[in-house]
Amino acid sequence: MYKVIVTDPISASGLKALTEHDAFQVEQRVGLEPEVLAEVIGDYDALIVRSQTQVTRDIIQAADRLKVIARAGVGVDNIDIDAATEKGIIVINAPAGNTIAATEHTLAMMLALARNIPQAYGSLTSGKWERKLFKGVELYQKTLGVVGMGRIGTEVAKRAKGFQMNILGYDPFLTEDRAKKLGIIKASLDEIAAQADFITVHTPLTPETRGLINAEYFEKTKKGVRFINCARGGIIDEQALVDAVNSGQVAGAAIDVFEHEPPENPGLTQNPKIIVTPHLGASTTEAQEKVAESVSEEIRDILTSGSVQHAINLPHISATVKQKIKPYLTLSEQMAELLMQIFKKAPKTIKINYYGELFLEDTGLLTRQMIKALLSYYLDSSINIVNVMQVLKAHGLSYSVQKMPHTKDLPISLN
Repeated sequence: MYKVIVTDPISASGLKALTEHDAFQVEQRVGLEPEVLAEVIGDYDALIVRSQTQVTRDIIQAADRLKVIARAGVGVDNIDIDAATEKGIIVINAPAGNTIAATEHTLAMMLALARNIPQAYGSLTSGKWERKLFKGVELYQKTLGVVGMGRIGTEVAKRAKGFQMNILGYDPFLTEDRAKKLGIIKASLDEIAAQADFITVHTPLTPETRGLINAEYFEKTKKGVRFINCARGGIIDEQALVDAVNSGQVAGAAIDVFEHEPPENPGLTQNPKIIVTPHLGASTTEAQEKVAESVSEEIRDILTSGSVQHAINLPHISATVKQKIKPYLTLSEQMAELLMQIFKKAPKTIKINYYGELFLEDTGLLTRQMIKALLSYYLDSSINIVNVMQVLKAHGLSYSVQKMPHTKDLPISLN
């Protein structure tokens, strides 16, 4: 029996893949203090969280039985990925489940920002009638800069075109060809700063994107620009935003996510030119069911059949490629085990060659499988395909992979 603990509010109907499966026992223990979670986590095979639970190194170190940490949503900055990887625990998320909800919330925030809707509502409900005070601007023929052209950024751009906005898109992976197909213009961050009337942020929070929109960037922007952030707190420097709004460089902002939640900067939350919502981007009935269904089904598949789809700390392999390399997974492990029995000494370097039909395939999983088998002969059984590369590095070992189009008797060789 696999035991699953859920520590944040999750749609009950979305958990049916686990709750209606005979091999799973699901316990919902929402709001556990970190020290309590650390005490009990050793009894579970999987952990499901949203954004509230902080899955720290201390909690992960206590999770001797845990095989999967699932984030019912997209961002995983509340999970210590390095600690999970070292422990051999797969971290998964639900990258597509809240796309529509976050997209629609972004558009709602942009419209509310353009037309001063929250401010006008507050004024009217307090007994005032101040039509002239809340004159807004149109989206029509304005320029929208989309920073981050992943799933959500792309959907925002598509819908903004319905308002006949001109779209500038920035993403390190955005090609001219894809931009053309989307009907947008590929642009740099500086080009967006110089031209955009609205700028919306849709990047993940990483060391590279933390503080991406800062005081220096605000100085480059078109005067009177408006910012929207429904992605992750920390991408926009909050105090720099407050200063830019107060100076008039930025006309206003709509913020759904914060560096600290609940937010701690009253200059942000009490500024009449800044609209704020309490991280509602994914808060729709439909989105919560979708993300819960996604992670529940993947936990079931990982624990019962070893099938992984959305791992954060494993190389992504498409279903087609996985089917092609499936016969070689057992072969690669057997080859490694045979090699260790023949040489009976630990390797200093590992060289893996792929030939023929494997030349064009993604062989990352095969490589991990072989290295795991080699190291497992001398090291403990806690090594798996999740943490094998960190174990390799920790022991000062090196490896290389070479691919050749010509065929040999075996499509794989180890040296």
